Amino acid sequence: MTDSILFWNAVALEANRISHSDPDKREQNGPTLSSRALAIVHLAMYDAYAGVVGSPDFPRYLTPPLTPPAAGASARDAVAGAAYTTLVALYKTQKDFFDAQLSCFNTTESYVQTKSSVDPDTELTRSVVASLLETAAIEAETKGRELP
Repeated sequence: MTDSILFWNAVALEANRISHSDPDKREQNGPTLSSRALAIVHLAMYDAYAGVVGSPDFPRYLTPPLTPPAAGASARDAVAGAAYTTLVALYKTQKDFFDAQLSCFNTTESYVQTKSSVDPDTELTRSVVASLLETAAIEAETKGRELP
């Protein structure tokens, strides 16, 4: 699959399935936490994509926009980095699965053409993910819940 958003959407849905079906990996259970986790992952992917594309057709979710992307950054890599980093933060027990998916993602047709592997730890990725997770923690705190 060469579309990075569809690839990481499938990974997020699998993480959600595992979280509900494996008793040792229950982290985002139930409809509220599950939908919240998927929303955070998808907002991170969107904002990373919008940050790299820089088009008025894709306004940034996070306002004001956080860190600008590095020169030459690709939308494909920004989406992958944001998804990977967010998924690892939300589903800590599944990190090995996400590492395997990142490795698989780096062998797709797009990677073979560009010869550049995804570095999920970029300044843009860190700022997008940290801001979204901080916002989610504040929302959970105001409702008297601890963020899992």
